[in-house]
Amino acid sequence: MLGSGVCEEDIYRHPDRQGLQASVPYSMLHDIYSLGVVFLEIGLWRSELAVDRQAPLKRIHKPLFWGSLHKTRCQEQDPFKIKALYQKLARSVIPQTIGGRFAAVVEACLTCVEGDFGHVEDGQGNDGADEIVYLERVVEALEAISL
Repeated sequence: MLGSGVCEEDIYRHPDRQGLQASVPYSMLHDIYSLGVVFLEIGLWRSELAVDRQAPLKRIHKPLFWGSLHKTRCQEQDPFKIKALYQKLARSVIPQTIGGRFAAVVEACLTCVEGDFGHVEDGQGNDGADEIVYLERVVEALEAISL
């Protein structure tokens, strides 16, 4: 898959899938990572992007809170450092806003490609069953959270 290299378009992509050329083949685990970024936004009660009302198909960066992160994202050449920053936010801020269990789910999604929630293959040579099991574990962890 060819990417655009535009940092706003890489916000939800796993670091292995960012940039002009993805470094690894697609796996459903990459989608679970994206879900983790969305969960992070929910836990922070802020989205990193907003719709430009002048051009609805264009996404724009929201400066509040994410301002320094956006600047870091666009200047940082190593997307794994941004991923580490997301994980740090999940560990340090999310427990205070929503709770430790949700923080654990966020971090598990952000680290799924590396095999959190137990060993899960990367999807090479199977029918996606391992990824579905992983996603089921995420859902079970969310169901265990009582508000």
